[in-house]
Amino acid sequence: MSGGGWSDAELLGLLWRRDALRQTAAQVALIVGATRSAVCGALHRLDQAVVGTSGADLADRLTDGQLLALLDEVQGRGTAADVAGRRLNLSRLQVLGVIHAVRMDLARSNGPAGAPRASHPGNRNGDLSLGWWADGLARRAAA
Repeated sequence: MSGGGWSDAELLGLLWRRDALRQTAAQVALIVGATRSAVCGALHRLDQAVVGTSGADLADRLTDGQLLALLDEVQGRGTAADVAGRRLNLSRLQVLGVIHAVRMDLARSNGPAGAPRASHPGNRNGDLSLGWWADGLARRAAA
């Protein structure tokens, strides 16, 4: 698996294993059945796509509405990252990096320090309809 051979889900999985599970590139490569070099290359391209010339993370430059729309499209509706990014003029790797940044923020906020969790018993964890957030943003903007 090299270059464009990684699916969106596989690339998000690589990021999650590195950042949340703190696995090394060699460990990730062994698990996903790739070479360490392929994993390092994919992670490097993802990291480079997210950091702009100013050094600020791309996720911090997008509005809440833009972030939620990307999550809704890619994670909720299954839209490919490259397709979802077109309307914001973002590349596939930028979209995946942004989604990963949001997932990591959520995991950090839901779990004890140093132990990210993807879900929390007090959250609604997946039982909200697609686009649930859009109506609230529209009402907030009108107020």
